[in-house]
Amino acid sequence: MRAYFRVMRHSFDFTGRTGRSDFWWYSAITGLIWGALFIMARGGASSAEVAFAIFSVVHVIPTVAADVRRLRDAGRSPWWMLIVVIPLGIFFLTAFWCLPSAPPGRAPDDGRREEPNFDGRPRGATSLIGELEKLAALRATGAIDENEFLIMKERLMRMGAAE
Repeated sequence: MRAYFRVMRHSFDFTGRTGRSDFWWYSAITGLIWGALFIMARGGASSAEVAFAIFSVVHVIPTVAADVRRLRDAGRSPWWMLIVVIPLGIFFLTAFWCLPSAPPGRAPDDGRREEPNFDGRPRGATSLIGELEKLAALRATGAIDENEFLIMKERLMRMGAAE
C-alpha cells in the first residue's frame, strides 16, 4: 500500500523515476480496485458505476505519470508511450516496464538539459562550481600544484564571468 501512496504523491511529476517495485505494486492495487468496481458496476449497482467513473478519471494522470517515470527509470525515452497506438504496442511497453532500473547516468534526460556553450560545456553557475570542485580535487590529490590551480581557476572565473 505504501508503493501506491508513493506513486500517488507524485501524480503530476513526469520528470522523476519510479522503480519496478513501486510501479508494479501501484499497478496491481489500481487494477484490483478498478476491476472490483467494474464488476460491481456491471452488476447494476448505480453507486458502483459512479465510483467506477470517478476512480477511472482520478487515476488517468497519475497512471500516465507513473508509466512515464517507469520508462525513464528503465532507461527508455518517455516517447515510447506512443507505441500503444499501434496494434500489440502495449506488449512492447509492458516489456520496457519490466526492465531493471538503468544506472543514474543512463536514464534519458527529463527535459532539464542545459544548453551547451560553444566549447560544449553546459552554461550556468552549477557548471562553474563543478569545474572549480574538480580543480580543487586535482590540487588535493597532487595532480596539479598550487600555482597551476590558481592559473586554471582564474581562467575558469573569466570564462564564467563572460557567460
